[in-house]
Amino acid sequence: MANETIQWYKRKWQTLLKIVIASYAFGFVAALLVAAEIAVIGGISLFSGNLMAGIVAGIMAAIIDIVLFGSIGSWFAAATIVVLRDNRETFGLGQAMRRSKRYAFPLFWVMILAGLAIFWGWIFFIIPGIIFTVWFLFSRYCVVIDNEKGVAAISKSREYARGYFWKIFLLGLLGTITIFIVYGILDAIARLPLGNLLYFAATVAIAPIPAIYFYLIFDHLRKIKGGSPMPVSKPQKTLVSSLAAVGLIVAIALAGLLVYFAPQIKNLYETARQQYQTQTGKQLPDFPQNPQGPI
Repeated sequence: MANETIQWYKRKWQTLLKIVIASYAFGFVAALLVAAEIAVIGGISLFSGNLMAGIVAGIMAAIIDIVLFGSIGSWFAAATIVVLRDNRETFGLGQAMRRSKRYAFPLFWVMILAGLAIFWGWIFFIIPGIIFTVWFLFSRYCVVIDNEKGVAAISKSREYARGYFWKIFLLGLLGTITIFIVYGILDAIARLPLGNLLYFAATVAIAPIPAIYFYLIFDHLRKIKGGSPMPVSKPQKTLVSSLAAVGLIVAIALAGLLVYFAPQIKNLYETARQQYQTQTGKQLPDFPQNPQGPI
């Protein structure tokens, strides 16, 4: 699998790197826009004295940002898959973006649903988290390759994984460990003179490799199964919907608990901060304060 990944990289690296660079540039612009939004909303809330209006505006802006920026980010992810899907053709960044445009929001929505389904499995029990991750690993490819949407794409990913769980798990584990090792080496390089520049260049250069590796796992599975599996049943879609719903409930509950236990969390943080500063002599930032006063 490693050799095949390198061969694909050699064939398609130019277009894939252009997608990576464009996505990084977009991420930088998006971060600036979000920072500007926070400054504007915070300033209006501060000078108007209407904290609730600022909170409401912040929530609305956050929702819009998540949907807009998330969809655009998914557009770049879809463009990468399109380049790999149409690997026998030669085309550049513009054509890749045009071909993948219709997958942007469907892919974003599928990643939200799959993320919610996987989230609670990792939070409470590691084993279910591993199982759900393997089941739903190919959801994004089902959107672009099989033109599936929503719960159907996630359910079909599970069908691809059926009967090959341990092979997918071991290949995924091997790929993940390799990625951690490579980034560990890059972290060491970052400490050298001009290390940050070298780190960034190397990060951009290797960014397409994991995408190729996991796409090839999917592509091999698809060939083994003779193309797209049979349409998934209603009970399977219900299972995926239920897992995503549980994930949403858990996320909301955790957010509520964080708010409720904010004073205790602050006290624990301040205690740990003082101990760290005493032992190392280094400063850590103060715990964020409530706009109406200390928590």
